[in-house]
Amino acid sequence: MIWQHYGGPADVGHGMAADIDSRYPGMEVWSFSGLYNARTNALTEPDTAKRPWPQLGLWWDGDLTAELLNDGKIEKWGPLHPTSTGSVPRLVSTWNYGAVDASQGINPLFVGDIVGDWREEAMYTDSAYDELIIFTTNQPTTTRLYTLAPNPAYRNAMTFKGYMQSHQVDYFLGSGMSTPPRPHITYAP
Repeated sequence: MIWQHYGGPADVGHGMAADIDSRYPGMEVWSFSGLYNARTNALTEPDTAKRPWPQLGLWWDGDLTAELLNDGKIEKWGPLHPTSTGSVPRLVSTWNYGAVDASQGINPLFVGDIVGDWREEAMYTDSAYDELIIFTTNQPTTTRLYTLAPNPAYRNAMTFKGYMQSHQVDYFLGSGMSTPPRPHITYAP
């Protein structure tokens, strides 16, 4: 055990780990009792009303910090000007494009790097369940990384069934990261 946080008996239904605050090295971790830097265990946002909702993270806008996907909203939490969970600055509202949530009322069908520039897409269906609606970023980036799918940890995470979780690679992908190893990609004849 490196560190732990717990309160009284309660069901903590969800937690997150993602680099969303470039002021601190490494990832942040949170559930419902504040936002902590995982590396230092420092409480970086003590106001629990201003920590982001712990649903799903995704790499979207081209910088190396993660964005958040919550109830059909792709959002960018701002550590310098944190806002309450319900008013995190929104990048995309999926329902504006006919998308509906297919499971538990909050999750997309799939999240992952399927287009292949290292940023992730979110896949939904329409209300008739006869169309796939895929959201991909339109934000340019100067960051050049290999597609994430060849990474074994990431590829394995894309196959999780049931309780959807954010995907992770087996290296640190975030602000201040080192160049990751080149994936072993071969073409089949």
